[in-house]
Amino acid sequence: KLKQLPQENIHKNKIDEAIKLTLDFLEIPTSVFNDFDKCSELLLSNLKISTDESSILSDDTDHIDWYDNNSSRPYWVTHKQWLQGNLKLPYSVINSLDKTTDEIISKLENPSRPGSWDRRGLVVGSIQSGKTSHFIALINKAVDAGYKRIIVLSGLTNDLRRQTHQRLDEGFFGFNTELIGGVNNFTDIDGDNNYLSLGKIRGSNFPRPITLTNSGMKGDLSTNVVNQANILSDHPILFCIKKNKTSLQNTLKFFLSAPEVSNNVTFTNNPFKLISDDEAPYLNKSPILIIDDEVDNASVDTGNQYFDENDIPNEEYDPKTINRLIRQLLHIHAKKAFIGYTATPFSNIYIHEDGFTKKHGPDLFPKSFIYDLPVPSNYFGIEKLYQDKNEYLYENKFIKYINDHCNDIEDLNCSNGWMPPKHEKDHNPILETGLNPPNSLIESIYTFLISVCFRNLRGQLNQHKTMLIHVSKYVLVNEYIFKQVSNVLDQIRSALINPGDLNYKNLINQLDRIYKNLKNDDLDKINSLNDLLDMENGLNQVIQDLSKNIKCLIGSSDDYLDYDNYRSKNNKGLVTIIIGGDRL
Repeated sequence: KLKQLPQENIHKNKIDEAIKLTLDFLEIPTSVFNDFDKCSELLLSNLKISTDESSILSDDTDHIDWYDNNSSRPYWVTHKQWLQGNLKLPYSVINSLDKTTDEIISKLENPSRPGSWDRRGLVVGSIQSGKTSHFIALINKAVDAGYKRIIVLSGLTNDLRRQTHQRLDEGFFGFNTELIGGVNNFTDIDGDNNYLSLGKIRGSNFPRPITLTNSGMKGDLSTNVVNQANILSDHPILFCIKKNKTSLQNTLKFFLSAPEVSNNVTFTNNPFKLISDDEAPYLNKSPILIIDDEVDNASVDTGNQYFDENDIPNEEYDPKTINRLIRQLLHIHAKKAFIGYTATPFSNIYIHEDGFTKKHGPDLFPKSFIYDLPVPSNYFGIEKLYQDKNEYLYENKFIKYINDHCNDIEDLNCSNGWMPPKHEKDHNPILETGLNPPNSLIESIYTFLISVCFRNLRGQLNQHKTMLIHVSKYVLVNEYIFKQVSNVLDQIRSALINPGDLNYKNLINQLDRIYKNLKNDDLDKINSLNDLLDMENGLNQVIQDLSKNIKCLIGSSDDYLDYDNYRSKNNKGLVTIIIGGDRL
């Protein structure tokens, strides 16, 4: 309830009152709760959230001011209800989201504006600060404003695309697209079970957007689906696709199949080339909006287009595949808007502003605006971890340096040891340390196990707990690490079922040392490591769950994460260790 109070009503007296009511409910005398002031301060800092002002660089050449946030906006109004009622976001966060998305969409063009227009922008936000939530809110407003064709470009892997599409299911579609599927089934929802919370808010009469993609692992836009599809209409359409050659080609093929496209326009598939007696654009009616998630990744042309001494580009230049296809998708439309989201915009701002070719149109330079998203006061990111006062890192135990990953930690070119900084793809860590990884990784696994037990004790059994191991980009190397981590967990399980023997005593001694270092004063009812062993959902249960859920996210492996499905089947959160490289 405190979280839902308007910011002006959140103050220390209100929080103190809530803590006292909670203590009374739990029958804990206020006099024995030694952390009252600390609890009050932490709640105040988390609930009294302030947001800095945003900043923007913009060029309004050939831009007409148009956006009216007082117009009818059913997609946004219901999305906002969902943010408040289901996600329980504080008012200050929702108000900031509302304000910033208004400012960004106003920098696009009125989708009803006649003629040709082209708006390209960049939105910069901190890592894990809510960029996906932001562009989903923006999409809801864009549909309200009249944008009918929306493409979300999401990462390079099936995992990332699926993850983003699941978020779109929750915050835009309102139903589980994976359970629908099929070319002709895009609006069929089988009973109420497929409706998600947003869909239930909107109701069955709400106009549902069309999609030919879904939130399944193989739900990208496939060639078979495009060949069967015939739904290009004035109804809102959204596809969530990978930044992949085939996906982008299929998207182009879908739009070029529209009746308004001249018969003179054809294409070949390998490589995808438009062959036309006419000049683009070929689609003059509905505008397209492309949202590029992590726009610095794969979208930027890494080729070298030639510019003469007057900065005139070589118009016959052929850009790299992903960049070329994204540009073609924009180029075939007369009315277009492109927004890239990223935390690391450096490669994008160095795109040549005059980059252009006849076949692909302008490069993806953010010529219209660069928008810097504000950071809320409760955001905990890398800036807080790596701030000037190094003692902060050690006092809060966030960072621990290791020195057993290679034989000479001072030498960046060291090639010996478990995981040298510059190892090759055939490096075998098992040859260096045997079936066990170095002690630092073993201790990390022990620490993770104990922290999971503490969180279960605090009532967080239904929350997911994940440990990530990302020390190499190579598939084979990660397979070796997977074997080592699995061996460590097998040893722990074996020791726990044989109390009294030497392996058990050694394990308990190591766990006890870590336990004493982690134990907080607020857990006085846990007096020893044995209590963690004996408690319900304690160490024995945690290690059993974890041993079944070690994942290796590498290359084309079948491993993938489905947190929500695990929780619904097991009535508790997933405890997992994930090993991987670029895919992770």
